[in-house]
Amino acid sequence: MSRDEIGIDPGAWDAGRLAAVIDHTLLDPDAPRERFATLCREAGHWGWASISVPPGWVSFCASELEGAPVAIGTLVGEAPAGASTEEKVSQTQVALIDGASEIDMVLDIEGLRAGRGEEVAADVEAVVAASAGAAVVKVTIESSTLSDEEKIEACLIAEQAGARYVKTSTGPDPRPARADDVQLLRGTLDPSVGVEACGGIENLETALAMIQAGADRIGTSRGVAIIRAAAAR
Repeated sequence: MSRDEIGIDPGAWDAGRLAAVIDHTLLDPDAPRERFATLCREAGHWGWASISVPPGWVSFCASELEGAPVAIGTLVGEAPAGASTEEKVSQTQVALIDGASEIDMVLDIEGLRAGRGEEVAADVEAVVAASAGAAVVKVTIESSTLSDEEKIEACLIAEQAGARYVKTSTGPDPRPARADDVQLLRGTLDPSVGVEACGGIENLETALAMIQAGADRIGTSRGVAIIRAAAAR
């Protein structure tokens, strides 16, 4: 079901409202310190929902954003192949100490395809437990690599394991997020579980298309350009 069908007009999304659903990303761990400082200044200025940064930059960003109502997210486990559950749990614990309030993880796609659903769910459950309610856990399913049946199964596993968001992709994936994938995810998940569209969202039109399809969050490194375009409309 699209946002048009449930009565939400994407044209009503002004710059302020749009900024409040953007997860602004800078995922290059080798980016200079000033780029992360700029990211934090932009986050405070524009009022992003969150920023996503590599694990090694969480502490710095938490210091820069102290007192600001902007969540700080980071990825645990290597994308896209993933890491062991123990590594993800350990990385989650460190991220929480450093100041993260959102934890991104990638679903075990190989396990999903091999029919090891219980193991895949246990992996997510362990990270959710490690977050101890102190952080929102987001599960990326790399939707561009899955069949519709696999996407549905991945969503149900993530939801039942306690994830608060399901993301379309990790972001660097060269295949952009698709509105029909977002629509499928939104129609599968309980309304209490958010959908984040991520990957190739570089302009206002694409961001609004994802919102119209059912996205609750927009993951992008082009947040400033998108908000400026919205303000100029």
